[in-house]
Amino acid sequence: MKTTRQDYGNIVYSCYVQLSRQGEHFVSDHVISYQVAGDLILSDGVHDYRSEKGSIRFLKRNQLLKFTKQPPPGGEFQSLSIHLDQQTLQDFSLAYDVASEKNVLRTL
Repeated sequence: MKTTRQDYGNIVYSCYVQLSRQGEHFVSDHVISYQVAGDLILSDGVHDYRSEKGSIRFLKRNQLLKFTKQPPPGGEFQSLSIHLDQQTLQDFSLAYDVASEKNVLRTL
């Protein structure tokens, strides 16, 4: 079994080789993630969300998620994640004069 997890501060590269890997993870920061190879199934206890190769996902902070990582046949599960911590978001907000909207209900 080969597992690689490279952590470059707020950027994390994950590579995993095994038929399937399951677990839980508390998401403490907002995360934007790109699915390089394989499939990822996330569950928040109500819904299951599937990401396939080429998918981009956004994970909201302060939630517990169950995950299942599935590498492609004969390949490796790979994802690249960027963690957006609160300080980075505040710095961005100040630098670009962007303010969040609180308690706004939007319809699509």
